[in-house]
Amino acid sequence: MKQWIRILGISTLLLFMTTVVRAQSCTAGAPGKVGINQQFQYVITLDQKGTISSQDFGTFTKTGGPYQSTSTSFSFANGQQTSSYTCTFTFTLKPTKLGKQTIPGVTCNAGGKQVKSNAVTIEVTKEDQQSQQQQRRQHSIWDDMDQFFDPWGQQSQRQQNVNAEMFIRATASNTSPYEGEDVVVSYKLYCQNVAQFQVTDCDLPQQTNLWTNRLDDPNAAAHQTTEVVDGKKYDVYEFYRISATPQKSGDISISPLSIKALYIPRSFWASTMEKSIQSNSVVLHVKPLPQAGRPADFNGLVGNFSLSSALTPQSLRANEAAELTLTVTGKGNLQLLEAPLVEFPSGLDVTAPTIEERGGSKTFNYIIIPRTAGSYTIPSVSFSYFDPQQQKYKTLQTEAYTLSVEKGDSQITTSEGYSVQLGNDILGLKEITGPQTLGRPFFASLPYFLLLLSPIPLFLLVLFLWRFRLTRRGDTLQFKAKRANRVANRRLKKAQKLMSAGKEGEFYEEISHVLWDYMSDKFHIPLAELSMDSVRLTLSNKGVPVEDIDGFIRTLNECEFARFAPGDNKEMMGNLFELTRNFITQIEKK
Repeated sequence: MKQWIRILGISTLLLFMTTVVRAQSCTAGAPGKVGINQQFQYVITLDQKGTISSQDFGTFTKTGGPYQSTSTSFSFANGQQTSSYTCTFTFTLKPTKLGKQTIPGVTCNAGGKQVKSNAVTIEVTKEDQQSQQQQRRQHSIWDDMDQFFDPWGQQSQRQQNVNAEMFIRATASNTSPYEGEDVVVSYKLYCQNVAQFQVTDCDLPQQTNLWTNRLDDPNAAAHQTTEVVDGKKYDVYEFYRISATPQKSGDISISPLSIKALYIPRSFWASTMEKSIQSNSVVLHVKPLPQAGRPADFNGLVGNFSLSSALTPQSLRANEAAELTLTVTGKGNLQLLEAPLVEFPSGLDVTAPTIEERGGSKTFNYIIIPRTAGSYTIPSVSFSYFDPQQQKYKTLQTEAYTLSVEKGDSQITTSEGYSVQLGNDILGLKEITGPQTLGRPFFASLPYFLLLLSPIPLFLLVLFLWRFRLTRRGDTLQFKAKRANRVANRRLKKAQKLMSAGKEGEFYEEISHVLWDYMSDKFHIPLAELSMDSVRLTLSNKGVPVEDIDGFIRTLNECEFARFAPGDNKEMMGNLFELTRNFITQIEKK
């Protein structure tokens, strides 16, 4: 009996020591052989939550990362449940030198202690190495005890018999849309006999002549359903969803979406495996908009919309402010809608409209300040769009408004001390007391002639300034280029507020708009001509330096990848914010 107690105590001590050692483990892993032009993943694994305090990749160049992910697994042994925690940091590296190269160990902070990983040696060859092993098993305690518990290889045989299947299917809500019509493209992951999975890398689809906007929340859990395909039942996860708006007619192809996933099959003996999955491509057969019946004011808006307006107040005094609000609501390419043309009558000071965009609506606010009393008529406002459901053009129109303006209460004080209401042209009489001395007469004197001729140079100066202002305003491209940096900095401040508030989806969308709008204004390129595929050719033709083009594409790729990549979202947003600001700063220095 004492012998069994001793054995149990030693086993417990060994288990405790093993747990302590693992609680401080930090391992590094990478392929043993890569090609000189091949990018690969360098993975740091911790068994508890931690951070990387120092990193040195030797002769290798970092092209991406770190991308952080965490996972927790549970197991049952002897009627008790145990759990393990794993934190991984993934870097994308590229070799720069042939031969055997070594990546030094990385230092991490884990559990309040400094932990250093192992060094990794990689052989760099002239030709890229293609992986022959698509499935990778993780080491477990059963691997060391197979010769005792599985001498006939039954575990491997059972694992091979597990028919785990995963594939991605991309579908479009409409494969034959009109030019400018929104199409929803959905990407679903189908899994059969898969207990758990984790996406470690994602290559987002590319396209040209499309305006895209992500519809799902990248930080939310994927919605799970079940479907039967060819008589087999699959667990289905919709993990990526975009709205695509074609900018031209003809066939437009959206490239496949590719991911790498770690998964565990549904089997008692199964261990973690890796698989690369690619979706099908999506082809849109875009129809041109009909020419028959096209209104003169049509500007490419396609969908189904409604228009509302309001003028508040409709009665006020001079120098007070009123607000005209125009709101367009509906489904379609609202991002193309510009401010409607409103013909305000003379005598009203009107500011440029402020624009507010909320889900499914776009609002234009005009501030109106009348300077004189009277009655002003603001004519109705109209805009046209194409309805793809009814296949015809429609025109929406607001009502006309009458703005009644009364005299204001403002008054002036003359140099003699009399207070009079504006509009009165008879001042009070000034009482003269005591004798008055008559000096030299003002008429026909030198000051008289100077004052008489003074309106001429003043008129010439005003004419010159007016023509100069018209010239500057007429050069719209030059005006946009000069204000590109100021507009970008103002939107970066907005993005910084979204980052501080933790609104990740809105932050990534704002950063994307900052980059696209800045390059469009800075280099006089319409937004419709900018896309991930055509941006290099378009900017090169505009004379943009190669390093600036590469910086723009790299920054956009980081933005798109950060939306989908797991890990510390605050850190990724901070890195992306600094990368965008530094890119704009470098452009402005040249």
